[in-house]
Amino acid sequence: MISLFLKGHQKSKAVFPSWYKYVHMTDELDLWIKQTYEEYGINIYKCLYDYAFDYSNTPNIWPAKYKVKSKYYDEFIDEEPSESKLLWSYDYKHDDNICNINEFYRNMPKKPFLKGKKKYIEAVLFYIYSDFSKDTKAWNEYLNEFNKQ
Repeated sequence: MISLFLKGHQKSKAVFPSWYKYVHMTDELDLWIKQTYEEYGINIYKCLYDYAFDYSNTPNIWPAKYKVKSKYYDEFIDEEPSESKLLWSYDYKHDDNICNINEFYRNMPKKPFLKGKKKYIEAVLFYIYSDFSKDTKAWNEYLNEFNKQ
């Protein structure tokens, strides 16, 4: 999955996607995403969104502490495979290693726009997960901690 992270997201002649104007995390993160796109033609937000989406649909690779029974667990436990996304929810609110970022970052291609940006990647992933779950409170709490760093 990691090796495919940047494939398909290479140089593009198109302008920065218009839908992104509706996404605002922080000025710092937004600037990094926009500058990366302008300089390298890679939409980091889209790459991380795709990664988070794929990761969220693969419960068998989640660490145990991130895996919680979904509201459908009792209803479908006898009908679904044990690793079905329907049975599990991903608890992204832990304070470390969201989406297995430690391994992800360690194995990620060493591109200049990613070097030293692990905290940015984590913040974008947290934003995406909080957006998936419509949890603005969790994002605001994370953002307060992010801004202290």
